[in-house]
Amino acid sequence: MKGPCPIGPSLNDFGGGDKPLSWEQRIKIATGVARALAFLHTPENNIIHRVIKPAVILLGREFNVKLSGLGCSRGGPTDGATRVSTQLMGTAGYIDPVYAMTGSLCHLDAKADVYAFGIVMLQLLSGLKVFDHSRPRQKQHLVSFASGFITDENNLRGFMDPKLGNQYQLNHAFKLAKLCQMCVSHEGYLRPHMQTVLEVLERIAPVQVEACSVSSASE
Repeated sequence: MKGPCPIGPSLNDFGGGDKPLSWEQRIKIATGVARALAFLHTPENNIIHRVIKPAVILLGREFNVKLSGLGCSRGGPTDGATRVSTQLMGTAGYIDPVYAMTGSLCHLDAKADVYAFGIVMLQLLSGLKVFDHSRPRQKQHLVSFASGFITDENNLRGFMDPKLGNQYQLNHAFKLAKLCQMCVSHEGYLRPHMQTVLEVLERIAPVQVEACSVSSASE
């Protein structure tokens, strides 16, 4: 990865106010995060980030992405293993449910990052928080709420951020929503690898993304 990118505010600092992120900016951010994670997940690096969420997605000039939070990362499995055992770490709402259910000594693989990325993508599409306690209990988590919209192109506009107006093509948004659905699959083996996610993003909505470094700073 090239670097360093100028460190700016995090994705948490955007989305509200009078200047919401544009469609192109959202896709550029998603592609930048996917590229950084695909880089971390290569066999040569074999790093699992573990704490992907808007607060660790730093936005530099022209919305180029730099990931922070690598102080919480973990080396991936080696010597033919498929997972590593580690203490549970992450933020509620972004934690891989399979990882969270394996007990106090959790079994982790790179698909945990894919799940968290899918949550961030859903937020970029919808402008919604990961939890909304004003919704019925079974729909409070964003994945549960999104499930009623992202499987049907005719319903998708009910999920999309109204601040986007008509900036996007519905068929492109639906393809991205289907990608999100795969990323947040409950079973890790159903989720794509980050390199595949990156390739799909670049094919659906190509944008110019500067290759940025990742930061070793913890949260």
